[in-house]
Amino acid sequence: MFEVTVPLRVFVVDDNPDASYTLAQLLELLGHSVHAFANGREAAEAARALRPDVAVLDLGMPEIDGFATAALFHESSPGTRLIAWSGYSAPADRARTRASGFYAHLPKTAPLEDLTSAIEPPMPPGAANPADPRH
Repeated sequence: MFEVTVPLRVFVVDDNPDASYTLAQLLELLGHSVHAFANGREAAEAARALRPDVAVLDLGMPEIDGFATAALFHESSPGTRLIAWSGYSAPADRARTRASGFYAHLPKTAPLEDLTSAIEPPMPPGAANPADPRH
């Protein structure tokens, strides 16, 4: 199946509780430490203290959308890798996420392989995998 190379602290931010819960559970099963939020402002505030490695953001949230949430993350936790996870996947949406500093843009129907590839940083060539018990 899937193997986490490095367990990461991941924020899932989505106003849909079913989507948020399902994604959070899946990422936890893969070995990540996950915090789920229904509101971008709350997630960005928590990021000041918890410093997530990755934040998976829905774009179409009420009150504060994923783009405004990304701007807050750039201020509160500048090293966090931002991933758009949305039903909005038109070329214009993808261009806007790139311009807003997102690392990746995935539709909510993306295969698990695509999500894990976006979340986990690539291993440098020749680096030992810390999840490999032989190292």
